[in-house]
Amino acid sequence: MPTTKAERTTQLANELEQNPVNVAQALQLVAEGVDVATNAAPGAAFPLPLLTCATVAGELDVVKALVEAGADVNQRSKYGALPVYMAAMTEQPVILGYLVFKGANLDLQDANGSTPIMDALAEGNGNAARLLMKAGADLTIRNHRGLSAPELVGNLGFGGEQLRKDMHKKIADGLSNRSPSFNTAAMPQAPTTVPAAPLTMPKLRLQPRGAAKSGGQSAPNSGP
Repeated sequence: MPTTKAERTTQLANELEQNPVNVAQALQLVAEGVDVATNAAPGAAFPLPLLTCATVAGELDVVKALVEAGADVNQRSKYGALPVYMAAMTEQPVILGYLVFKGANLDLQDANGSTPIMDALAEGNGNAARLLMKAGADLTIRNHRGLSAPELVGNLGFGGEQLRKDMHKKIADGLSNRSPSFNTAAMPQAPTTVPAAPLTMPKLRLQPRGAAKSGGQSAPNSGP
């Protein structure tokens, strides 16, 4: 086993890229102490925060352990992605709900004024956008081009029109918080700082590994 925090951090990041993940070992590494604040573990396969790695891996227990150890649920990766965005893109509603419960802000805007739901729509991932909408994403925010989430649904092509209708209905009904079907505990207020980092991610394996950990469907294999 590694003896320093830096070594444990790198080993955990690399362990979370394995299929399947050795959850017991991952939890032991967290318990022994890792750098939960690092934006990229030195020598790791992917330069991502540990919480983002655990989210992409679909490992809820590791996500919880990292948050309890002090990981920031609103920490952007160096590519601009938030943990809630990655949870939605990998279609993991349980992890998404946990992050929201722990204070994740669904409406943080990047340097382009885009929120996670806008980024999901830009990627053409309607399932991720719908998850974020049910979790309580603000549909009225506009990016620097003056466009709101419903106006970006055109990126989805076939099937996008129903999502657009659902979004407009939610706005008209004044539903500013979570859908009743998105069953998580009360959501604490999250900070609204805006890091200046555009969202450009490397190609990652965005399909949760192992048995169905989240209750969601399989995600596309293309990266955000």
